[in-house]
Amino acid sequence: MTKPCNRLMTARVTAGYRYARAAARALGVKSATYAAHENGSRGFGIDHARRYAEFYNVSPAWILTGESFDGKTSAPPPKSDLNESPLSDNDILNFGKEVLKLMPQNVPQQMPELPPDSTAVPQFIVHRMTGKDTDLEADVIEQWGFIAQWHLPSNYITETLKVAPGDVAILAVVDDNMAPTYKKGDLLLLDALQKKFTVDGVYFFLTEIENIHIQNIEHTDTQFILSNDNPEKSTQHPERTLDKDAVDIQGRVCGIIAAR
Repeated sequence: MTKPCNRLMTARVTAGYRYARAAARALGVKSATYAAHENGSRGFGIDHARRYAEFYNVSPAWILTGESFDGKTSAPPPKSDLNESPLSDNDILNFGKEVLKLMPQNVPQQMPELPPDSTAVPQFIVHRMTGKDTDLEADVIEQWGFIAQWHLPSNYITETLKVAPGDVAILAVVDDNMAPTYKKGDLLLLDALQKKFTVDGVYFFLTEIENIHIQNIEHTDTQFILSNDNPEKSTQHPERTLDKDAVDIQGRVCGIIAAR
């Protein structure tokens, strides 16, 4: 079963809002608060659910539990009178032709039902990873945006990836520091709730000045050794050793959808 934060995201995208910040502005709520509700880092109750439900033309019960008032599971209907400014070239910058092909060009009239034994997995974008110049608040949450939804077999997520279905997210590779293992345009499957180091592997993380990286992490007693697979030196993602408290882990790479 999807979580309230995922249903809130679904309602926003169905209503025609590509970015959480635009929806928060239209709602008249703090963008950091709304983003925290949508990405699940902060829960919300019936009062917020009612406000969001009225705005997105859905029921509070559907947002909170996945059920409508008649007890049936349903996706929210579109709300055609709510629109935001068109996505500009400056917004997407040079995110890559491969990724642009994956972005939904039109909001569907009705969210499709999930195939049997499948799980909805969100694909998100981190604007600063693309080199986007943004005026978003300092909160890192504000720089994440939902761009697509994938349907993956539930048993693949639980048995192969060894991740709970609701914990998986997809992020596109926009740098070549991990090539040839991960190339630009590849889609990484992340265990997005793994916020602590467990074993040596590839992680999605922030450093002390909130730079965002995807790199190998090996550990010593008190430090992390950060490395790349690409033998060419990377200035944006340098290989180095940092104290463990200087690395803020946001997820572990557990799979890949290769752009071949």
